[in-house]
Amino acid sequence: MNKAELLIDVIGEARDEYVYDVYKRASFLRTMRVVLRSSVAAALVFVMIGLFNIFGRLDYLSFGNCGNPTVTGTAVDGVLYYEVPHQGIYKYTPEKGSEQILWKYWYEEYTVNSYAVYYTRDDTVYSIPHRTGESKELFTAKGADEISVYPCGQDIIISFYIKDNYRNLLIDGKTGENLGTIRGFDMDPDTLKTKDIPQDAVYSVGKRKITVEKEREDSYSIIENGKKVLGTFESVHPLSDFSLGDCLLFGINNNYEVLILRPDGRDSTLIFYPEEGEGISGGDENYIFDSRFDDNIVCVNAYTGETWDIAKGKDFAYKSVLAADSDYLYITDNNTHESVSCWKISYDSKNRPESLKLVEGNILK
Repeated sequence: MNKAELLIDVIGEARDEYVYDVYKRASFLRTMRVVLRSSVAAALVFVMIGLFNIFGRLDYLSFGNCGNPTVTGTAVDGVLYYEVPHQGIYKYTPEKGSEQILWKYWYEEYTVNSYAVYYTRDDTVYSIPHRTGESKELFTAKGADEISVYPCGQDIIISFYIKDNYRNLLIDGKTGENLGTIRGFDMDPDTLKTKDIPQDAVYSVGKRKITVEKEREDSYSIIENGKKVLGTFESVHPLSDFSLGDCLLFGINNNYEVLILRPDGRDSTLIFYPEEGEGISGGDENYIFDSRFDDNIVCVNAYTGETWDIAKGKDFAYKSVLAADSDYLYITDNNTHESVSCWKISYDSKNRPESLKLVEGNILK
């Protein structure tokens, strides 16, 4: 008798209830294996979805942030507010160093003005006032696909789409009140034709109220109390790439000229040539700072346009001004984007910036 026949005889001698009990136990084990495998697979799916969400919120999945993403920042009253890619928003002072105020996971975009830090999440804009440091909801664009935020003097500009309709709005930086439309259009879903929304934003600079009126094609006026301010221009756009304290900045005549409106009414116009590396990286209502050529930092009188060097040499080669106010200037490395140095601004007897003194070599460490 071979082994197979012996096994059949043994099974035949066993009582039916024992065989059935073994069968039930084997079936239960097989079922538990299937359930366990399914549970593990489901758990792995949830883990992968969670990781995908986290990496997406931290901008690791954005093609534009591959390589060496740059640090961005704004200096306000001796404090630098800056964003480290994939990490979040920090604030820095020479006395206390760096402190994180918001993790990247909790916001999409951010900006800063003299009153607060602003950030977006989904269809809502939040603010963190510098004075309190407490986050609060400021404005919601219900149904918006995405929302962006920019500085505009003491207020902010937000832009968003709701389906195929676009809005570029001016929002009160303190209360969240809608101050009017800067630009916008509605699209007819049937004809796909767009209808422009009239510009009716009311800008504030101190207690002054400013509007922009289109007289005809390629002819715009800036109006204050029913009167033109500094004539008529080919184009007028609020500049939202940077801020100078509470000043209101407009790019005029195709953005080669910058109109600086001040709370005290001492307005000025400066001419910059971006193709020659000229621009504004930071400063206050009196002086503007920028990087020029390969190895020097310049100061520009914000009233007259007079320009002079305040730093030059190998320490500033291939470096850019990240931000500046009246006290400190911050410089970033263009090659690695892994360092930001802090420099104290020194003034001469006429209260003009004349030189820089190193305070900290790299605030990111």
